[in-house]
Amino acid sequence: MKMSKNDALSPRQLRILRALLTKNTVTAAAGAAGVGESTVYRALSDPVFRAALAQAEGEAVAAAGRRLAVLAETALDELARAMRDPMTPAPTRVRAAEVILNNLLRYREIVTFENRLTDLEREMRGEQ
Repeated sequence: MKMSKNDALSPRQLRILRALLTKNTVTAAAGAAGVGESTVYRALSDPVFRAALAQAEGEAVAAAGRRLAVLAETALDELARAMRDPMTPAPTRVRAAEVILNNLLRYREIVTFENRLTDLEREMRGEQ
C-alpha cells in the first residue's frame, strides 16, 4: 500500500489541511480547525505539510475533473439539441456551434501540446 503524505501529519495538521481545502481564507480555516491563524501559517511553512496539502489539492482537482467528465456528455447533448432544434432562436444555435467548435480546437491544442511534451521528455531521457 502506498504511503500518503498525510500519514506524516499530526491530527492538528490534518484538521488544518481539511479546513484549508474547504475554507476561502486562512482566518476561516483557522476557525474551522479550532486553531489560531499563526498555527495555520506555521503549518504552511512546514515542507511536509505543504507537500501533503499539494497532494490533497491535486486529488481534489482530479475528483472535480472526473465529475466534469461525467457532466460533459450531458452538456454536449444539450448543445447539440439546441443547435438542431428549429424552435431555438438562430443566435442561440450559432452560439452553441461556436462553443462546440472553440472547445474542440482547444482540446486539439492541448492534446497536441501533451504529445509534443511527451516526445520531448522521452528524447531527453534518451528513449525513442
